[in-house]
Amino acid sequence: MFAAKRPGRLARGTQPILHQDYLADPRARRFAIGADAKGVLRFTKNEVEGDHVVLLVTEQVSRDYLAHLQKARVSYIFCGKRHLDIRVALRKIGAQLKIRKLMLQGGGGFNGAVLKAGLVDEISQVIVPLIDGGAGVTSVFEIADPKPRAAAKLRMIKRRTLPGGVQWLRYRVISA
Repeated sequence: MFAAKRPGRLARGTQPILHQDYLADPRARRFAIGADAKGVLRFTKNEVEGDHVVLLVTEQVSRDYLAHLQKARVSYIFCGKRHLDIRVALRKIGAQLKIRKLMLQGGGGFNGAVLKAGLVDEISQVIVPLIDGGAGVTSVFEIADPKPRAAAKLRMIKRRTLPGGVQWLRYRVISA
């Protein structure tokens, strides 16, 4: 949504860049945190609707990619060698960005990984009376190789009916 649609070739970096976390705006208080394990997203600006962009990256991203992010003033945090380690990411987000509570708005795979790691404590679900009907629509939580039981057990903590028949359901995750 906030990165270039077609990744172009990266310019060759002229300065040595270390594989270490980079905070472009240490005074930022609102964040749009995304994941880019391989270094494919391209940025022309470092904010989305006033939220400073912070990427979770792995050690496999190139130095040229890091130079691109620094030029765009996009922050990045290393969270694993080849795959994003969700626990490392959340620990670093808390320590470096001083964030204690996150609203997860990822795709089904990322949401599923966070849920499977036992790092989701509440699910807020809004049900709109509308049928999508699209083929191949991903689910909210996709968990590779799930156990032969429910991915998580939930206990409803609140239910509200909103205008237009919209239902807002809040659940506490009691086991994942």
